[in-house]
Amino acid sequence: MGAPTAAPEVQQATSLVSFVPQGEEFLIDFLQAQSRGTLSVVVDTMNSASARVMGGDGLDELIVLQAGIRVRNRTASSASYELRLPRSIQDIEVRIAGRTAAAFSTAGLAGGARWEVELTGNAGG
Repeated sequence: MGAPTAAPEVQQATSLVSFVPQGEEFLIDFLQAQSRGTLSVVVDTMNSASARVMGGDGLDELIVLQAGIRVRNRTASSASYELRLPRSIQDIEVRIAGRTAAAFSTAGLAGGARWEVELTGNAGG
């Protein structure tokens, strides 16, 4: 019998997509509520947008739409997400399991803004 070996490190899954959103309205559509995780929405002076999945097991999928992004997630997911949008986006809606979880407006903001949304809402209704 040899010395015990260390357990392998768990890798944190991360994926990133970049895109140029069209229009002034943007929808972030999560298919389901999750067991854990948050969405951070950052609006600033950049020209393009990006969405990133952080943590989780790598099974959550980001689908870029013309005026939004769909997150194909699972109720067991523990991933968090960061969405960075340009100032040209005026109205932002976050839906979880078909229900509006949050809505933000950038109208009247002089600089950038950041919002956090918990993704653990009631998926069952």
